[in-house]
Amino acid sequence: MLTAILIVRLRWSLTWAYLRKSSWQTIGFIIGLIFAIGCVVGVARGAWEIGTLVERNAAANPLPIMNTVMIVGGTFAFLLTSILQLMLFGQGSTLSGDRFAL
Repeated sequence: MLTAILIVRLRWSLTWAYLRKSSWQTIGFIIGLIFAIGCVVGVARGAWEIGTLVERNAAANPLPIMNTVMIVGGTFAFLLTSILQLMLFGQGSTLSGDRFAL
């Protein structure tokens, strides 16, 4: 567990060093952060709307459709994340001892 914490701390120190070095990367990070917050707010709003829709139409059973949407959406998110990780694997931003040498 301590090794994993150490690797995460080293990775964040590399990220912050890159952000201090380049203003364009900082701007891109902020834009990405804004998009991420927008996605979280959008999903929360969508969940709220689906919940009120289920309450209004209690006679109709929307659970099979909701289950299908959750499975397909989760599978899509998993595959997208996996493919992006594979594409970004060779970008050179991995941890190496040379980057931390004094």
